[in-house]
Amino acid sequence: MIIDLTNLNNWEREIVYSFSVLPLNYYALPELFEIFQIDKTECAAFFDTIHDLSSKELLIRQKDLYSIREVVRETVLETYCPEPEQIATIIDYFSKRLEANQLDYQEEFLPIYNKLKSVIQKVSGNTFHLAQLSYLLSTNLIKYQQYEDALLYNQRAIQISEAIDSKHPIVALFYRDKAYIYKKLGDTVNAIFYSLKDIEILEKHAGKYDDLLPDSYFALSKTYEGIQNYEKAVEYNLKAINFEKKRKRKKSLSISGLYHNLAYCYVKQNKLKDASLFINKAVETFESENHASNKDYKLLLRDQKRFNSLFEFEQFILKYKRLMLVAAGLFLVILIWAIINLLR
Repeated sequence: MIIDLTNLNNWEREIVYSFSVLPLNYYALPELFEIFQIDKTECAAFFDTIHDLSSKELLIRQKDLYSIREVVRETVLETYCPEPEQIATIIDYFSKRLEANQLDYQEEFLPIYNKLKSVIQKVSGNTFHLAQLSYLLSTNLIKYQQYEDALLYNQRAIQISEAIDSKHPIVALFYRDKAYIYKKLGDTVNAIFYSLKDIEILEKHAGKYDDLLPDSYFALSKTYEGIQNYEKAVEYNLKAINFEKKRKRKKSLSISGLYHNLAYCYVKQNKLKDASLFINKAVETFESENHASNKDYKLLLRDQKRFNSLFEFEQFILKYKRLMLVAAGLFLVILIWAIINLLR
């Protein structure tokens, strides 16, 4: 069978290309209307197009179900090698679906995932649209705690993006997610490595993408905190605070939360003066930020009381250290004298 797509118009060709990268299944018309984003006014015209393609023996029809002929599919993939812009409609459809707030895992996400695995594997070429699609799939897999699969599609997004522009800020965001996935997998070495790659790209743009840096710094700070490297955790937390204060667009991090976290790290380092200073700043900032969560405020006040008490106790010990040493020495002398007298 000779497969010639040159006589097809652009829309017909896109439909055939799209069928070739989708799983080799039969699809009902309502599902095809959805995937190809056909509105009610276009249903009849789309049906005619699909019917014509089946008449040309490019598609197969079984009652009201449609699929692509296997030989056509193989030829398209080997000879025509569909690129992202040639299947733009279904890429747009899948991107919109994955951007939905929360998909039901069994009923909504898995059917999309099963189709997308085929699409991402079979489509050729590199575009940011394809990278974004792979990234969106990865972020959804993170939501469902499928970290191994999330890492696979995150890497695909990075591979595509780096082939286009390895210094583009979108690559930094992909690295940030990769660091997070490794952190969830318990691989802190790679988590730190990819966080630093994220930061390196953003810092190289000399202020152009400073609005993206606070989240990157804070993510790395939390990773260091997780392995009890509190010195590094403090270093990157302070950087996050510095850049968050200068952020031009709407802030995504709470300054109060950053201060709170910083105070916690200082407590772990036994730097109680700094801990007291920043926990008090956290409370002051929280009150000015108009937070809605009363629970967070109660937790903050609890830590303020605890950290300040620790600092006050430390100051008390330092202030009366000499007196306490003298008293302890006197007590020891009296005790020894009493023991000697008892033994006589």
